Amino acid sequence: MQTFTRREFYDLVWSKPITKIAGDLGVSDVAVHKICSKHDIPKPPRGHWAKIEHGKPVEVTPLPRLRKDISDQVVVYGSTNDPPSPGVAAAISEAKARIENNADNPTDIIPDPIVQRTLKKLRKANPGDRRLVSSSGCGLIHVDIAPASIDHAERVLLNLQRALVEQSGRYVRTENSAALSVLGQTVAFSVTEKLDRRKHVPTEEEKKKLEKWEQDRSRRFGRSWDALSYFERPEIAEWDYVPTGKLKIELEQVWGGGSALRRSFSDGKIQNLETMAREIAIGVVAIASRKIEREKEAKERAAREAEHARERAEAERRQRIEARREKFVGTLVQQMQERERLVRLKTAISAEAKDQGQPRLAAMLIWLDECVERLDECLSQTAIEERLTKGMLFDTEDEAKPSWAWPRE
Repeated sequence: MQTFTRREFYDLVWSKPITKIAGDLGVSDVAVHKICSKHDIPKPPRGHWAKIEHGKPVEVTPLPRLRKDISDQVVVYGSTNDPPSPGVAAAISEAKARIENNADNPTDIIPDPIVQRTLKKLRKANPGDRRLVSSSGCGLIHVDIAPASIDHAERVLLNLQRALVEQSGRYVRTENSAALSVLGQTVAFSVTEKLDRRKHVPTEEEKKKLEKWEQDRSRRFGRSWDALSYFERPEIAEWDYVPTGKLKIELEQVWGGGSALRRSFSDGKIQNLETMAREIAIGVVAIASRKIEREKEAKERAAREAEHARERAEAERRQRIEARREKFVGTLVQQMQERERLVRLKTAISAEAKDQGQPRLAAMLIWLDECVERLDECLSQTAIEERLTKGMLFDTEDEAKPSWAWPRE
């Protein structure tokens, strides 16, 4: 199972073809299409990736606003046999080797200040509606547990600190909470307690409050419409949530890397979080390694996109240059055709003219000669060279300048 936000899945869908996404997630193409439909996520149209491959411009449909009837969390239940990527697998092997080289964890360890502050916060906190105490905020580990489980959580966090030291890791302070640091990456995590849900049985006090409200409402309703609002009805919980004493550590979710990446560790009938510190540390290393891969993939993707953008810009520039050249040459051809047409007209009129006493005709023939002379001047090599220079045409260095630098024609 992999979890994404709606925005993350939208970015994924527009980053590569759906067939490749389906393969990475271990699901079918149809499943990806259904997920997009369910969460109102637009998909690239047919031919989108072919256009990109050939350097043609494409349009990206923006992500619509989240509707109330749509969840912002996208859960994908893919193949459970997807192995970790080579980089993650190597990081896991190295982490296990470091454990083998340190057969015994150090026992004389000074509790990290972040752990100390978190435990102090928990011991001073008052239990909430579900009988849990919490700690959260800058420099504090995100914890939601029962007061009776604080000592258990302390042992778990100290053992995890020892295991992190083996992997050259530690607790670190982040803007919103505390995290685990290894391989130069921070991995968010939380400690929570499993709760049993039981059907709530109203207490005598709750029954009396409800009975009093019903009596007041019945008495006032007969005299006025300003009766007690139904929303003032005493709230009685439907369920009771009872702490079980079983703690759970959940690590940050990271895309890809193989479904074998474990990110959830819990107390069970046999296993105990206190003895799973090294396994948790290995999980932290795996996730940190995957984050490194993602950063590298993001840089490579950005480089590819920049290269594609450069190629598209170059292709568009060449098209603009070619269009300007064709337009200029077309103008020359039109002028040459105009000259030939005027010469043919003058020749035909001169050959048919018999009466020399036609002053207007003579004036027109002179004017035609002048037109031909002007066209000859425009079509001379010197004039064409000047026009090419002024228009910045047929010169690689000039045409490499931005289009706004070209003179208007």
